Amino acid sequence: MATVDTGEVYQSLENSVALAAGFLVESSFTLIEERSLVLGRARTFVDLVAELYGELDDQFDFFIATNKLSGDEIVELPIGKEVIYYT
Repeated sequence: MATVDTGEVYQSLENSVALAAGFLVESSFTLIEERSLVLGRARTFVDLVAELYGELDDQFDFFIATNKLSGDEIVELPIGKEVIYYT
């Protein structure tokens, strides 16, 4: 016995996709914004993190990982280094 396609499965799939798209659009308004800056002078990353985020404890590892800092850059960020931060 053959089944007849009444479009119910497609309608259910379309509804699921619409709900997922709506959720993604809604959640995009709450995301933090990525910004970048190019350093005009050499800085320690500790000073820069304190200036950008206003706190230090939770931001060190995130800042190092986001900017893929090398060992030398952890001591001092050079002039002209582009860094990424989030607001």
